[in-house]
Amino acid sequence: RVLANGPIRVLFELVYEPFDVNGRKVSEIKRISLDAGSQLDHFESFYKPQEAGPALVSAIGFKKVKGEQKDIDAERGWMTIWEPMSKNMGMQGLAAIFDPKQFEKESQDNLNHLLLVKTGPDDSVSYWAGFAWDKAGRITSAEAWKTYVDQFSRGLQSPIEVGLSSE
Repeated sequence: RVLANGPIRVLFELVYEPFDVNGRKVSEIKRISLDAGSQLDHFESFYKPQEAGPALVSAIGFKKVKGEQKDIDAERGWMTIWEPMSKNMGMQGLAAIFDPKQFEKESQDNLNHLLLVKTGPDDSVSYWAGFAWDKAGRITSAEAWKTYVDQFSRGLQSPIEVGLSSE
C-alpha cells in the first residue's frame, strides 16, 4: 500500500499474514520510508500477536561477507559494516540504527550478523537501515561511514524541537 510517492519521500506499507513465533501466530505491517538524499531509510514493524504471551523480539540482520569490518555501539544504538563488493566493484557500508533502550543483544548465525531488539509496549519496532558505496564519492571509508551513522544516531536521540510563541 503506497502512502506517499515522492519526490522527496516514498512511503509504503507491506502486510504480512500471520506467521509462527514460538507457537504463537503474529501478523505484521511493515512501514518503509525512503527519503531523497539520505543514506538511511526508516523501517517500522507493527506486530499483532493473536494471543497473549511474552514480549516479542525482532531481528535486524546483515549477511556476513569475507573481509568485512563490523563495529557496534550499543549505547548509541548502531551497527556498521564496511565490506568489499563482489566483482571488485569497490566497498560498501551497511548500517542499522536502533533504539538503545530496546536493544537486547547482538547475535549471529552461520550466515548473518543479527541485532535483537525488543518490541515496545505497542508491539512495534522502529529502526533505520541503509548503505553507502565508496565509488559514489560521498562516503569513501569505514571511518567516514561510522561518523555519518553516529551523527545520524545522535540526531535521532536529540531531535530539534520547534514551538510557536504567542508573544
